[in-house]
Amino acid sequence: MKIGDKEGEATGPDVFIINLSLGDPRRPFTKSISPWGRLLDYLAYKFGIIFIVSAGNISGSLQISSFSGITDWEEATQGERERGILEALHQQRSQRTLLSPAEALNVITVGSWHEDAHTNTQQSYDEVSYDVFPSYTKEGPNITSALGLGYRKIIKPDIYMPGGKENIRVMGGGSQLIMRPVPPGRFYGIKVAIPDPHGQLDREGLISGSSVAAALATRAVHRLFDALMDKDSEGTLIDADPSYYGVVLKALLVHRSRWSNLGVILDDIFRPIGQGRYVEHRDNITSFIGYGRPVIEEAMSCAPNRATLVGYGNITAGGPSHLFRVPLPLSLDRVVEQRSITLTLAWFSPVNVRRQIYRRAKLEIKPDNFKDKVGVERLRFQPSDKSVPRGTISHTHYKGKRSVKFVDDGNLAFQVFCRAQGGHLDQPIKYGLAVTVEAGEHIPVYQEIRSRLAVQPRISG
Repeated sequence: MKIGDKEGEATGPDVFIINLSLGDPRRPFTKSISPWGRLLDYLAYKFGIIFIVSAGNISGSLQISSFSGITDWEEATQGERERGILEALHQQRSQRTLLSPAEALNVITVGSWHEDAHTNTQQSYDEVSYDVFPSYTKEGPNITSALGLGYRKIIKPDIYMPGGKENIRVMGGGSQLIMRPVPPGRFYGIKVAIPDPHGQLDREGLISGSSVAAALATRAVHRLFDALMDKDSEGTLIDADPSYYGVVLKALLVHRSRWSNLGVILDDIFRPIGQGRYVEHRDNITSFIGYGRPVIEEAMSCAPNRATLVGYGNITAGGPSHLFRVPLPLSLDRVVEQRSITLTLAWFSPVNVRRQIYRRAKLEIKPDNFKDKVGVERLRFQPSDKSVPRGTISHTHYKGKRSVKFVDDGNLAFQVFCRAQGGHLDQPIKYGLAVTVEAGEHIPVYQEIRSRLAVQPRISG
C-alpha cells in the first residue's frame, strides 16, 4: 500500500490513518506483545501511520458477588448496582484483557464507552423484560469492553469513545448474580449502515462495542485533520511535512481526554490499597478508563476562555532538549482565578523485539515549576506521573487558582527531551505536541494569547 511491490505501484502512498476495528479472541493479552501488535508498531514508526485499534469485546458473562440474589439487586440503588459492576470487572480483569493487536505500543487503542444518542427510560426497560437493566446511569466502560493495561503497564486503552448504552440481563447463579450483555437493538446502540441480503443500499441498524468506538475515533481523526488543514482558519498543518501528520493527530485525539467523575468513583472503590502503593492504585483506575473520554470538539476549535496550540518537531536521543515558551494571558497575572494547563506529547517509537524493554525512544515533557510560575499543580484524578511516561503518549492536566506574578515574560515554559532505551538510537524521532490554556469564562484567553503570538496560534520552539 505504501511502497508497492513487483506486482504494482503503491495503492495508498499518502495514507496515514488506518482503522482496525477487529481483534483476535484467541490471542488475549497476557505478558508479551503479539506478532500482530509488533507488526503495527513497526509500520506505525516506519511510515508515520496512526493506527486506530479497537480494544476488543468480551462477550462472556460477568459474575457479581456483591449481591446475594435477584431480590437484593432489585432493591439496590442504581449507584450500588454500578459499584457492584465495577467491582466485578476489577475482580475478573485478568479474564477480560485486550485482544491482539490492541496492546501495541504505537497505536491508539479505543475502548467502548456507555454512550449513544438514545434516551433510555425505565419504561423502555420494562417493555423489554423484567430482568433487563442499564449498566450505568451516566457513564462508564461497557462491560463487554476489554480492559488494560498493556505491555509493561502501558496505559491502554488510550481513550474511550461511544459504543452504545449497553443493557444487561441479570440472572441468579447460586450465591452470586450472573450478568450478560443484551444485544443492541431497539433501545440502545450506534446507528450504522448494514449489509442487506436483497441489495438494499440504504439499510441501517444499531450496533455496539469497541469496533464502532474505534470507527468513531477514526472519524474524529479525519475531522481534526480537516480542521488543521483549513486555510480559512490558518490551519497548523498546511505547510507541514506530511510525515508529521500522524504524530500531531495522535496527540490531538487524546488531548481533550479526562477522567471526569468516574475517576472519583473508582478511586473510592479501589481503596484502601496500602502505604506506598499509590502508583498501583492509580494503575487500577487507569486500566478501566485509560486517559478517559475525549471531547473532540474542544480539540478542533478554541473558545473565548480557551486556547489550544499545536506544534511538531523531531528530536535526537541524548541531544539537546527542545525548549518551548507559550505566552500566557496577562489577565491571569497576579490574579486569584481558576486556570488549567493541558500538555499532550505523542510520537512513534522504533522497537527492539529482542529486548524486554522493547520501546527504543522515550520522550518526556519537563514543566518549568508550574506551581510557582503559573499557579497550577498536577491534577489528582488522572494517571500517575509514573504511568504516563511508559508509552508513546504523554498527557497531563494541571489546575489551580493561585495568584502568582508571571516571570519569563509571562510565558509557560517546558522542555521536551528524548532518551534511548532498548538499544542504540541514532535516528531523530518525530513528535506532535498540543497545549491548552483555559481559565474562567470572563478571561479572554484566546484573544490575549493570539495577540501575543502576533501571527497565529502556533507553538514555536
